[in-house]
Amino acid sequence: MKSFNLKLAAVAIFTVVAVIVIPEREQSTQASNRSTKPDLKQVLPKHSGNPLIVQLDQVSVVSTGERDKRNGRQRVSVGLYTHKVILDPGMKEINGDAESIDLTFIDTVKILKPGEIKDPPGLPISGATIVIGTITGGDAYLNDEHTGVFSEYRVAVSEILSSDSKNPVSVGDSISTWRPGGSVSFRSGHLKHFVVAGYGFPQIGGVYLFFLRPTSSSLQDYAISSAFSLKNQVVSPLDDRQDQIAFDGASETSFLNTVRKEIAARAEGRKQ
Repeated sequence: MKSFNLKLAAVAIFTVVAVIVIPEREQSTQASNRSTKPDLKQVLPKHSGNPLIVQLDQVSVVSTGERDKRNGRQRVSVGLYTHKVILDPGMKEINGDAESIDLTFIDTVKILKPGEIKDPPGLPISGATIVIGTITGGDAYLNDEHTGVFSEYRVAVSEILSSDSKNPVSVGDSISTWRPGGSVSFRSGHLKHFVVAGYGFPQIGGVYLFFLRPTSSSLQDYAISSAFSLKNQVVSPLDDRQDQIAFDGASETSFLNTVRKEIAARAEGRKQ
């Protein structure tokens, strides 16, 4: 059994976090104490992989370009994390448990711009870079203040369905993608998982259809707005979203045809 903490992050649509990190979804605005202690598999979405792990005292030596990416992610995630510093609890077990879960709930609202076509249920197409790619590697890291955890994934792009001309992607590119959250391993031996409710972690080696949002216009770095696993010709949504249930177990060919038609419809709408 594992203990967990609940946090509630209310993020308004006019903040950058809502636009880049979090797609439209409905979430409860109430956080309540629970008597049961769910384990990690109960908290994560059905098709999520395990969070990547970072050591609390791990020293990261990163390039200037990577530092710029991390700073950009930090800027667009304002409001997602509290300013509480993540510290080693000093003991392997807390209330008899060697692991604990820090669970954050996010409540957002999607507001359409004038003339913008509403996205189809479960497909956050508008403004997204949409690609098919394989996750070739990944790492979790703490921000400089040790107040938040991020997971970054390297994606080898094999097909492009929609790309932003201001921040183009090409087939064969290896791009940086990321999501908030991850696991922190402490010197005491305790392991704490930082999870955003309803949002999954992709698996290294997996092939996904990604809906991506650029962290900034000058970097080839993207937040994972949503993703769907493509395995054995079957589709599995990465996240736990009511509007994506219909795609769970769908045929890959049928699903991709639907996505392409919706992308084309929006492109045609912009021309008119």
